Amino acid sequence: MIDIFDKEYLPPTPPEEIDAALGRLSEKAEWWAGTSVEERIRLLERVMEDTRDVAEEWVRDACLHKGISFDDVVSGEEWLVGPALTIRIARLMRDSLRDISRAGTPVPPGPITQYEDGRTIVGVFPTSPLEKALYPGITAQEWMEPGVTPENLSAHQAAGYSPWETPVAGVCGLLGAGNVTGIAPMDAISLLIVDHKVVCLKLNPVNEYMGRHLEHSLAAFIEAGVLEIIYGGAETGQYLCFHDLVDTIHVTGSQATHDAIVFGTGDDAAERKANDDPVNPRPVTAELANLSPFIIVPGPWTDAELRYQARHIATSLTNNAGFNCNATRVIVTHAEWKLREALLTALGEALDEVPERAPYYPGAVDRWQAFVDAHPEAQVFGDVGDRCVPWTLIEGLDPDAEDEICFTTESFNGVTSEVALDAPRDVAEYIRQAVEFCNEKVWGSLNVTILVHPTSLKDPAVAEAVEQAIADLRYGSIGVNVWAGIAYALVTPTWGAHPGHPRNDIQTGVGTVHNSFLFTKPQKSVVRAPFISRPTPLWVSGHRTLDEVAKRLVDLEAGPSWAQVPALLAHALRA
Repeated sequence: MIDIFDKEYLPPTPPEEIDAALGRLSEKAEWWAGTSVEERIRLLERVMEDTRDVAEEWVRDACLHKGISFDDVVSGEEWLVGPALTIRIARLMRDSLRDISRAGTPVPPGPITQYEDGRTIVGVFPTSPLEKALYPGITAQEWMEPGVTPENLSAHQAAGYSPWETPVAGVCGLLGAGNVTGIAPMDAISLLIVDHKVVCLKLNPVNEYMGRHLEHSLAAFIEAGVLEIIYGGAETGQYLCFHDLVDTIHVTGSQATHDAIVFGTGDDAAERKANDDPVNPRPVTAELANLSPFIIVPGPWTDAELRYQARHIATSLTNNAGFNCNATRVIVTHAEWKLREALLTALGEALDEVPERAPYYPGAVDRWQAFVDAHPEAQVFGDVGDRCVPWTLIEGLDPDAEDEICFTTESFNGVTSEVALDAPRDVAEYIRQAVEFCNEKVWGSLNVTILVHPTSLKDPAVAEAVEQAIADLRYGSIGVNVWAGIAYALVTPTWGAHPGHPRNDIQTGVGTVHNSFLFTKPQKSVVRAPFISRPTPLWVSGHRTLDEVAKRLVDLEAGPSWAQVPALLAHALRA
């Protein structure tokens, strides 16, 4: 056993070893940029096989370091976000490369349509009849930046893969995330396949235990000389990001990390940031902290629907112990909705039913204390102590409050909040105000969710307002009746901030990952689902067979087959 609160970290990779690793990568950069589609397909198929081989040990280690019993149903989270999604991105990238070999560009499932303002919308999920059967009613679309049309869409895909293009070779310094074990390998695969970069991956000390598993999972790329893994904290990260052999940087982390990379950490760093005067000239892409809103559209919800959606909202907070950048932090309601109090009561009951999780991510207790100090009226569900962070709900925030901590600061733990807008009874006008509030008041632009009852959508004004909200929300991923964080797991949509943040006000970041159809000008992804999904989706808290279903999804992603469906559904239906 290990003490997750008093871990001994691995020694950092010495500078001379980093120099050597970057030297090897630099020698391979041009070769990698020119490798054939067939060679990349071969490597991705090897990754799929090797990841499946190491999946159980990967999950055991993740559970050990997060304070989860491997035999607990919640271990299913680690099966899903670790090996299952790593295999999924490798498979989907392979499929797109097969499309490129056959048709010149990846072929999304469609349909391809346009919004009334001309923006092109491309269907990207489900990708097969099998996915359609396994995830009934769930669809995903990718919205493109203005200027991309159905006619020229293929010209905005698969940069560097056409015979008349030369990919831009280079070495990317990748700072891996510490919260989700699949982020680092998935980011590495995105950078290798979409951006044609060789990669030096620095693992986050929080999950540096993943090194040996990734050396197995990603052995194909390591043996090809296009991926190196190093270890260490902030000092190692700075050394990597300022190294002469590093051409580009990608980071999943905090705004502070991004700013340290771009503007430095000296006495003049704040002034440099204010003047947009970087010390690091390298292109930086980043997926950073975020406050994810959950917009509740008033409607005639039944008691059963209230309980279901309460579990749904609770899930979007409690998944991975709340250590997710896509976790719900601000629930937006209508002050006059007659079911507001009932929903909040049901949410409290749902949170109370979710077992406490170990706060394995450093600083969680201190961040929790800052929020409850600011809001002593916060409702706490669970024990309070030096080694526990209870689920916490702060209700009735003032939407006009300046410097409200819940609107400006990511708690990155089990804290969420609720704000009631004093809007007109007209639901369409409330939706417009909710969009404005999220865009202008809530910090970040990664993901937002809208819950709207099907009866409400029968009102043409409400239906139109929801579609306008989707068009107007400045977020990288939008979920309609499904937690928007699911866009991350589908992999075919892009994942990242909405375009437009300048580097000296980076907020949620710049650039995207995943993007298995290799779009070059994506704007946002939109995932839609039924108001109530049956059987209970894997991501909903309290799923009784999550671990069993997730294990089978690892095999399914490695080799999708209808023959695997009966056993998988047998477990799913017992949820």
